[in-house]
Amino acid sequence: MTNSSPDQTPYTVRYVAFLDVLGFSAKVHRSAASPEVARQLAESLDRIGDRWKDIVLKNTHTVMGDDFQAQSFSDCTVMSSAATRRGLEYFLLMVTQFCLDLMGRGSLVRGGIAKGLLYHTEKAVFDPAFLAAYDLEQRIASVPRVVVDKATHLDFEQQGPPEVYDQFIKPGLRHDYDGPVFVDVFAAHRILQGHIPERIALNAKEIRATIQRELDDSIYDPGHYKKLQWLATYWNKVRQMQSMPGLEPIELPISREWKRLNNGS
Repeated sequence: MTNSSPDQTPYTVRYVAFLDVLGFSAKVHRSAASPEVARQLAESLDRIGDRWKDIVLKNTHTVMGDDFQAQSFSDCTVMSSAATRRGLEYFLLMVTQFCLDLMGRGSLVRGGIAKGLLYHTEKAVFDPAFLAAYDLEQRIASVPRVVVDKATHLDFEQQGPPEVYDQFIKPGLRHDYDGPVFVDVFAAHRILQGHIPERIALNAKEIRATIQRELDDSIYDPGHYKKLQWLATYWNKVRQMQSMPGLEPIELPISREWKRLNNGS
């Protein structure tokens, strides 16, 4: 690519995701007064960074993906892959696992995915698809979800359900009530049946705890509460579709207050 002639573009058609860890600045401020918050923040950032450096995972990118690339800087992560069937399946899998991993560690993610021309190597990433993904995250996502553009959605629909992944990690897309199509990060939880792998059950419990805590803490900020309410509702709908022992739906603060008043306690 570096040897291309002046009339050749460095861009190729790719899928790209811009992912933002929400509440990062607030956690940085809280970390100064709380060793626990500081530890969780450091572990999350280390986990993000290590994800793209691990030799075993790099080999997985090569075997299962199609020119998969990813970098993290501060509270943002950029992922991309070649615009092929295999590339899209693996790309959506990595976005899903990234979001689940961060939620299990106490952080929520918002993002955008676009298909278009992109230059992405281990050293650099730039337009135009990157700007489109960033714009989706900034303008359209609005709540803790990763929305996708029309081109990516159509590609996913036309190629049919992913073929190369087992039922626990198969990536998916869903329509939201306000229009946008978003990555169904709880797809693995939605289709679990019978024996539940320990790692899935543990991750689910951690995610539930994160959502409940963030929701409870948001009641003094209506705008923020609305975003967390969306995530709680999404989680609860998934939980209703199958059972996992020991896990309960997210409890909305207003429901808790209603029960307290009616129980007379």
